[in-house]
Amino acid sequence: MLRKIDIYSRWDASILLLTFIVAILLIIQKLSFISSMWLFDPRWADIAEVLRANIFVYVAIFIWVWILLRGQHNSWLLRAYVIFAGFIFVTLTRMIEATEEVTRQGVDFAITRHFFLAVFGRGGFAEIFIETFFRYGIFSLLMAGLFFKWYSHRRNEQKGDFSYTAMALFCLSIVFSFVMPQTQSLAKSISQNGLVSLIYHSHWPVVDVRQISEFRFSEKQKVNKAWVPKNEYWALAKDMNVAIITLESTSANMLDFYPQSDGIAGVTPFMSKMAQHSLLINETSAVMASTTKSIVSILCGIEPYLKTDTLEVTLGIPVPCLPKTLSAYDSAYFQTATKYYEGRDRLVSHIGMETFFSAESMENQQAMAIGPLGLEDKAMLPVHKNWLETRNSEKPFIAFYLTLAQHYPYLPISENREYKLYTENKLMNDYLNSLNYIDEFVEELVMQYKEQGLYDNTIFVVLGDHGESFAQYRPIMFHNNVMYKEGLWVPFFIFNEKLFPEQVQLHGQYSLIDVAPSIQYLLGVEPSTLMSGESVFEVGSDRAVNAACWYVTRCLSRMDENYKYIFNFGDSPDELYDRRTDHREQNNLVQQYPELVQRYQEELFIWYSDILNAYESYYVEQNPDYKTSPESYYRFPYE
Repeated sequence: MLRKIDIYSRWDASILLLTFIVAILLIIQKLSFISSMWLFDPRWADIAEVLRANIFVYVAIFIWVWILLRGQHNSWLLRAYVIFAGFIFVTLTRMIEATEEVTRQGVDFAITRHFFLAVFGRGGFAEIFIETFFRYGIFSLLMAGLFFKWYSHRRNEQKGDFSYTAMALFCLSIVFSFVMPQTQSLAKSISQNGLVSLIYHSHWPVVDVRQISEFRFSEKQKVNKAWVPKNEYWALAKDMNVAIITLESTSANMLDFYPQSDGIAGVTPFMSKMAQHSLLINETSAVMASTTKSIVSILCGIEPYLKTDTLEVTLGIPVPCLPKTLSAYDSAYFQTATKYYEGRDRLVSHIGMETFFSAESMENQQAMAIGPLGLEDKAMLPVHKNWLETRNSEKPFIAFYLTLAQHYPYLPISENREYKLYTENKLMNDYLNSLNYIDEFVEELVMQYKEQGLYDNTIFVVLGDHGESFAQYRPIMFHNNVMYKEGLWVPFFIFNEKLFPEQVQLHGQYSLIDVAPSIQYLLGVEPSTLMSGESVFEVGSDRAVNAACWYVTRCLSRMDENYKYIFNFGDSPDELYDRRTDHREQNNLVQQYPELVQRYQEELFIWYSDILNAYESYYVEQNPDYKTSPESYYRFPYE
């Protein structure tokens, strides 16, 4: 049969047969994935659209292999090229689809391209080649092979047999594969195909916002000389200790004591009791759904560097952070994650924490490991108890705790721990069991303060670094690029039974950049003029908060008292939700309010440009060649 399509070599026939088998397996894999998505209630028309795009991709690749191997005198070099190009195509498309379909993260081509530019230098032929390859890499690789096959045919027809009909079929298949599936009930990230993603994701159609402003953190003067405290919360906790407990991957939507949440009763009983004696801030948003970025927001009162690169780790932070502004306080940082993950020890050093504890500091041999990230959180307790007992008791302190159990793959349940059934969603149920474990950890941590006589003289600031999405309202999971409520809405409450004998609620639009100024306000320290955030006790009702996806130029969001706007950089249509009537963000009103959308978009561009310009100006001062210097980029696990 293969001889009928002019494949004369047994080797070439084997390669073509392998291509056919791989194409079928990839289509079956796509079908298998789609069949698992019935919880998103897809229509048959949507599934047909997805298959159409993917089938044309693999038909195009099959025709490409046929064109190159067609003839009697193929060299081993040509066969090696076909196998190499096929391997690259299959690997990259599956990398994209495997991550993109479930997490909407995809493969970060921007940071990869940036790395190669840092290695080979900017300017000249090297930059042209790198930029061209990352825009049209796999497509260029395929077309190069066809060009050389055609050239061989033109030069000597005995060495190559080029089919113009097959070439036309290849081009037609490519055209059809590039028509993005227009599905209604499946998320675009689920429905897209690998070849489109390889080219489309490698260079986003980005609006150029770099020249809008020349904002710098060092020039920001938010507070004038005549500033005076505005209410009774000023210095309410003067000279008290501060314990900041940051809950990994915890949305306020998962906590039953938050109004309008979908939290399940009984998951966090201790924190629910804490909330009864707290200042409860109802609407707080993460700036980026990334732990490292959120730590910068929480402790430094500014937006993080709005790109995937963790330059805050290598090049520092443009403003003095909370430990430095509270110079009279001792400071300590605790986590059970390894210090190597995103260079956490270096970040903490830039922030100004005097003492750092991580998994490497903890010798509990009985502790369970949470994937490759570190140890279970209760391994922290012996080290923490020793620190409380041996610290300088004459000075107040600020202590920061970062939990780990709620980070994917979530805490494994040991044999002596009851596994509880909260929901039929297996992944979400694993998460809720981890959250229940963290509730116990927080209770034991607070108990250590009681044992040391520090309980009454400490304010406990409990918050989340970002949320976590389990496809409750739309088919998107995980957290890094989820701009909806379950991804950005985080808990933020301040607990002290003496200061708050009853729960007090604050309503408004708040951000994690407000945490540091609010702590300063409670301690009686004038909030820093360099911080972007504001004390929650001074924020006006007309305030809007902004957020960005972890991946550069993926999405931005703006939220005020009335509306939530999401800009998707052309990846998907813009979105606008009425927060007063649609708190789950289901009804997109973007077509009804074009003028409002335009204004919000412009405001987001200015904010986005401001923050990037501020960081880039600061980093240029640290190292004029920071963009091309490999030392600017954290390299796990070598540091």
